[in-house]
Amino acid sequence: MVDENLFMTYFTDYAKGFDTFDAEGLAKYFYSPAHMVQNGTVTTFGTPDEVLKQIKGLLANYQKLGYKKGNLVEIEVKPMGAWSAAVSVHWIIDHVDGSILRDFHCTYNLLLQEGDWKILVATNHDV
Repeated sequence: MVDENLFMTYFTDYAKGFDTFDAEGLAKYFYSPAHMVQNGTVTTFGTPDEVLKQIKGLLANYQKLGYKKGNLVEIEVKPMGAWSAAVSVHWIIDHVDGSILRDFHCTYNLLLQEGDWKILVATNHDV
């Protein structure tokens, strides 16, 4: 059985990687190949190097936009057997000026690989 507290800790730690702009640390959360779904488009990152390049670009963009801190507001876990789960997370991203930079939801399909949960697909809930 999948424990919701495990994923609460997992994504809280994941957010800390954004807060410290740690691309290498964040890349370790992803399976390879990994997929991102945003605005009706699927992007595949076939190798660990492509995952790292994507994360570095995302972090650079967030830094330019004034990212301060990622806050996990709510989490919903749907187990899919013993080795897979869909985890929907409500994020609020703080701006350095104290305002909200971004308020969004993302669902992560995770796969248990050699004892570690890895993100296989990250799907942004576009509005």
